[in-house]
Amino acid sequence: MKIFRMKIVAKRQVTIPTELLKSLRIREGDYLEVQAEDGKKVLKLRGLTLAPTSYFSKDVLRKLHNRAAEIEGAGYPEVQDVSELPTKRVGKEERTKTAGHGV
Repeated sequence: MKIFRMKIVAKRQVTIPTELLKSLRIREGDYLEVQAEDGKKVLKLRGLTLAPTSYFSKDVLRKLHNRAAEIEGAGYPEVQDVSELPTKRVGKEERTKTAGHGV
């Protein structure tokens, strides 16, 4: 694990170290999403590259929405690195057990 120290300057601007930018795969114009707990602890930090919804058909948008809902409720285990991903696909029952929600 690496720790990055950044200073907040005028107008709440922060310079993000190049190494962190590369690891988050973000660049100028992208967004950072921060999930914090009670203003005391950062739980998640991730980079987001947004694409206008006009780039997608209504069918693709519906599929993306449905897939996001499926992922949100499926109990997938959280991973920090690609190497932690399972080597084979598992069914929803097995994912739920893996996440600690099954019997």
